[in-house]
Parts: sequence; structure tokens; C-alpha cells
Amino acid sequence: MQKDILAKLLATENITVVHENAQTASFNVRDRVLTLPLWDDLTGDNYDHFIGHEVGHALYTPEDGWHDAVCDRGRAYKSFLNVIEDARIERLIQNKYPGLRRNFINSYKKLMADGFFGASIAEINTFDLIDRINTYFKCGQTSGVRIEKDEMHWIKEIEECVTWEQVVDIADRLFAEEKAKKEEEMQKQQEEQEQMQDEGQTQTEEVETDGFGQDDWEMDNDDEEQEGNKSQGTDVGEDADEEENESDSSDEDGEGEEEDDGESSELTDGELDDNNSNEPISKTEEALHSNIRKEFGNDENTKVYNLRLNINKVDGLIIDYKKVMTFGNNPGGYGETKSHLANYGEQLWKKFQTENKKTVNYMVKEFEMKKKASEYARTTLSKTGVICPVKMNNYKFSDDIFRKMSVTPEGKNHGMVLYLDWSGSMHKHMKPTIDQLLNLVMFCRQVNIPYRVYAFSDRFKEDRLAVNDVDINTLQYKTGFRLMEFFNNRMSRAEFTKMAQMLLAIGQNYSKDVSYYLPWEFYLGGTPLDDAIMAGVQIHKEFQKSNRLDIVNTVFLTDGDSHPIECKVRSEFRTCGYSENCAVWNLGIKYNIIKFIDPVTKKQYRLQERNGYTKALLELFRDHTGSNAIGYRILPMNKRSMMSDLRSAGLSYEQFNKVSEDLKKNKFTTIPNCGYDKFFALQGGKNLETSNGTIEVADDAKVGAIRTAFKKANANRKTSRVLLTQFIEMVA
Repeated sequence: MQKDILAKLLATENITVVHENAQTASFNVRDRVLTLPLWDDLTGDNYDHFIGHEVGHALYTPEDGWHDAVCDRGRAYKSFLNVIEDARIERLIQNKYPGLRRNFINSYKKLMADGFFGASIAEINTFDLIDRINTYFKCGQTSGVRIEKDEMHWIKEIEECVTWEQVVDIADRLFAEEKAKKEEEMQKQQEEQEQMQDEGQTQTEEVETDGFGQDDWEMDNDDEEQEGNKSQGTDVGEDADEEENESDSSDEDGEGEEEDDGESSELTDGELDDNNSNEPISKTEEALHSNIRKEFGNDENTKVYNLRLNINKVDGLIIDYKKVMTFGNNPGGYGETKSHLANYGEQLWKKFQTENKKTVNYMVKEFEMKKKASEYARTTLSKTGVICPVKMNNYKFSDDIFRKMSVTPEGKNHGMVLYLDWSGSMHKHMKPTIDQLLNLVMFCRQVNIPYRVYAFSDRFKEDRLAVNDVDINTLQYKTGFRLMEFFNNRMSRAEFTKMAQMLLAIGQNYSKDVSYYLPWEFYLGGTPLDDAIMAGVQIHKEFQKSNRLDIVNTVFLTDGDSHPIECKVRSEFRTCGYSENCAVWNLGIKYNIIKFIDPVTKKQYRLQERNGYTKALLELFRDHTGSNAIGYRILPMNKRSMMSDLRSAGLSYEQFNKVSEDLKKNKFTTIPNCGYDKFFALQGGKNLETSNGTIEVADDAKVGAIRTAFKKANANRKTSRVLLTQFIEMVA
């Protein structure tokens, strides 16, 4: 009743206010009826903001300008019109009632933090101008949205806009300009695709996947690699294939059962392009109204899943390094009676030390230099209070007669935890990746930085996980998920050497240079990256506490998207009280609301897209632990396969081209807005190999040939040490 009176007072007329089971607020301009939904879980600021917004429409918007009014020019143009009209009426209503300004600010701040705009500020800054304008006027200048200098005239025009006719004029011109840019972009993209198709006729391209369950699908469709692995007893993740098929079929069935109600829904880039690829549309405006309807409305077809983080201890998930080393003594596959890992690894270890000693020493030198530079920058001079006899003679002319001393505050203690993808598609990158890994671990040992290295796998399905004894609506670990501990800073020198030898032999095995068999424990499988991120929360706590560290750098190294994490939910098809495990993917993120909740910090992380669970878990991990989360993604060499591989990153066409150019030039680049503090993309194959920059020229080579070889050697050394040199920057 109080809110009804407030709405009437704001509207300065005796409008009719009704509360119905509607999806969103609306106003009938002809009958002067304001409809307010029976919103649940709504703060006072949200409610006053929504009422103020609707009253602003009631006062200033004509009938054909209402959000739900049919527009002859289509939905895309209507989204432009809505954004500009919202900016106008919200400015006018706040000028009329200044007391509403704080409600609008607090409400939009919460909606942005809860993901109602469909993306973070960093992501919105990569969107089209209409989305940045929408965010600028709704969330304010302090939100961090970026408007370029040549775009500021649009901001000024909208700020000075007073009448509905001015809104239409601005929308017409802005839509035409953005549509022209969109058509030019589509033309470039079409030309690029035609070029890639032409190139594909002359070379064998890698198999494209949908990014989900990529590792095993790719392996099963590569006949040559499959045969090579069969001959060596390498499992490429049959169980992961089954999980993928089940998930895919469930997803298709689920979507087939859902009916489109005609309302706008939260859209991804791909869906927008499918709807009308030639017209721009405001994704943030669509997402905001869709999410408000889904979150606060009483739509019977929308369910809210609040999934809590599994904070059980993870001791049962970790296979410690002592047990991992015993795997190397087990018989190989196909009835092999003796593993050759130990014998073959000794030869590889001697060769590796000879070839990489200079690399590690170089890293140590760079680290010490950067460390000293950091200490010098922190050093300050202070007076001791003790009189200096030498300066006493100047006491008549100067007050500076005291001795001084340099004070250097102690730096923060750093540590590192690295998670290595042990999936089927990593077999072609395994040898150079292990070489890079050993360089990194040898460096940590030499400069005395605490570290741990785990390989995440889903191959261990022999027993039930005790950590999955959780309540309903809680995230789960896959039954076969385990973390194999490869290295620990508490290992003895002999243990470190034995583990290094064994891993070098494994890497050599997957490079197809040898014919011996591996123990089944080292077979490759799926990609449980999300499970590793969740387990990393508890691992971080124990690691940081036991080593008394201030900062922990967590590195996730993978070559594909994660298989979906599972959760325990109440079954809708069984008797009450029955629970079952299912993939988050199958909960229907397109139609329902899915949130990850940290039971400790109480923060909520709303999933925005189909592949958003990894990003949400990474944000949760960073907020909970305070760790720096660094991602390394190994990409295929082929551009078309690379584009397919990066679909989950949500890159625009221009962003992907920039990533492709950087990779071609530097062999690595960074990708924004993927949940990591830094997310590095690296080219696989030979680009991952370690190199000391060896100069190889003939005895009778001329000066030009020597110069070319020298430049090539330096370039190879630079690009082959990406993982190592970036780590130095983090810990020094």
C-alpha cells in the first residue's frame, strides 16, 4: 500500500496501481494503469528504482515509445530506442525528484554486480557503442565504462535530449551508423572465411569440435593418432566420451522440451548473430530486462538453482607424489611385465640437464635482478638520531647533522601452485609442456620458492568420493576426478630426480618416439578443469598456511574447455527427497537462473552463458583465496581450428583477428575477460619447445647467414620461454 501511494505521488495524478503475477513492470498509457509484478527478493532501493523508472515512463513517454510497444523497424532498432529513452526519462524523473538518485545508483550498482547486464564492465567495454551508452547512463561515469573521444558527441546529445522526437532522431542516426559498421564487419568476416575455406582445400585441417568434451572427441576422430596411442596402450578417455554424449543428448532433449514464449532472453554473441546478423542490437538492454523478469518475476517456467561451493577437505582427491612415483614401477599395458620408464628416463634426464642448464641459470639471473630492483625501489633513507662527527662541523649552516641509514621493507613471500591438464588432446603437446614444467620447477627449487604441481584427471573411478557427501544444491566432484601430485617443494633431491625422469619418459612416449607401454594410471582422459578450480580453493588454504605465504600464484595450463562440473540437485522425476547428480550444463542456463554461492564469503556468482561456469568458478576462486589466477591456453596452429577453440572466450571478430595476429607474430598473446587475472594463449607444437637459442651455421657461412642465424636463435629463445619469463614477472 505504501508503494502504491508513492507511485501515485510521483506520477502527480491518481493513477491506478495494480500488483499482478506479471514478468515485469508496465504502464498502460491510455488507461493510466501501472502494473507492478509481485517481486520477490527485492531490496528497497531496487523497488523504489523500478517504481521511479515506470513513473518516469508514465510522465514522459508516449504510447508508441513504451518498451513493449510494437516497432515497425524491428527488435534491433527498438533496443536502441529503449536505451536512449531510458536515459532521457530517468534523467528527467531524477531531476524532478532528486531523492530518487541514491535509489537509482544503489539499485544499478547491485544489478551490475549480480550480472544482470549480462557481462562485466571489462567485457562491456569491448561491446558496441549502444551497450556502452546504456551502461554509461544507467551505472554512471564511475562504473568504468569506456567512451572514446570520437563517440562523446553521442553522450552529449543524449544528455541534452528532452523530447520524444529528439530520442527518435538520435536513435535513427545512431542505429544507421552502427548498422553500417556491422555490415562492414560482416563483409570482412565473410572474406576471411572464404579465404580460410580456400586454404582448407590445400591442407589437412584439424578436427573442429564444439569446445565441450573436445579432448576425447578430437582424439577419436584422428585415425593416425588413435592408432599410435593404441599401439602404446594410451587411453584417450572413453568414459569422457560417454559423459559428453549423455550431456549433449540431455541438453538437446531439455531444449527441445522448452517452448519460446516470445519474450526477449539473454543472448550470447552467437545467438545474436543467428537472429539477425546484419543488424546491431543492445545486448545489455536485452539481458537486463530478461534477467529482471527471470530473477524477480513469478514465471513458472523459470527455476532458480542456488548451488553452493563444496568446501569439504580434498585429501581424498590428491594422490601424493610418493604414490605417483610407484605408478612408474607398475607393468605397462597389454600384459607388459616391466615398465621402461625408469631406465629410459635416466638417459632423457641427463640430456635435459645439459640442454636446459643455461635456461634455468638465465631465469635465476633475471629473477635476482628484478628482485634487487624491487628492493631498491622500496628502500628509503631515514635519520638514526645519532650525531655524525663528520657533519658536526656544519651545524651552524645545516640542521642535517645526524647519521642516516637505508631502510628496505621486507618483500612479500610468494608461492606457486600449478595445475596441468592431463587430457587426451594434450598428448601432442605433452613432451614440450613437461620440458617447460621442469624448467619452472628447477627454477623454483634454485631460488627457494615454495611450489606444488598437480595434474588433473578423471581416470580414477575405482572408489567413491567421500568429499561428495554433501547436501542438496551443492557442487560435486566427478567420481573419477583426482589430482596427481607431481612435485612438492618438500621433496628430496633423489625424489625430485626420479619424478623428473619418469615425466620425461612419459612425455617422450606421447611424442611417439618410443614403443614402450605406460601404466594405466598415466593414461589420458577428459578435462575436469572446473573440478580442479573448486579443489584449488582448499588446496590454496593449506599451502598458504603451511608455507606462511603472503601471495600465491595459481596457474592453470590446459588446451581446451572444461567438461561441465556436476552438482547434487533434487530430482523432479522421482519421489520427494530423492537426489541425483547431474552436470550444471543440463540445468538449462538459457531458461533458468544458475548461481554459484560461496558459503564462506556469501558472495553469489550468476552464470551468464552456457560456458560461463568456468568463468564463475574462477571469479569465486580469486575472491575466496585472494590468489592470482593465471591461465595458459595451448591453441592449435590452424586459424580455423583456433577460432573454434576460442568460441567460449566470447571474442568479437576484431578481437579474434588481433589474437590471431599476435599469435602469428609473437607466438603468444593475452585474452581478456575469461575469469583469470591473466589469460595467456600460446601456440602449440614446436612453439612450446624449450630453446637456448643455439646458433647453427656452416663453417664457411657468410656474414649475412650468421646474422640471420643469430636473429633466429634469439627469436626462438624469446618465444620458447613465455611460460618461464612471465612467471618471473609474477614472483619477482
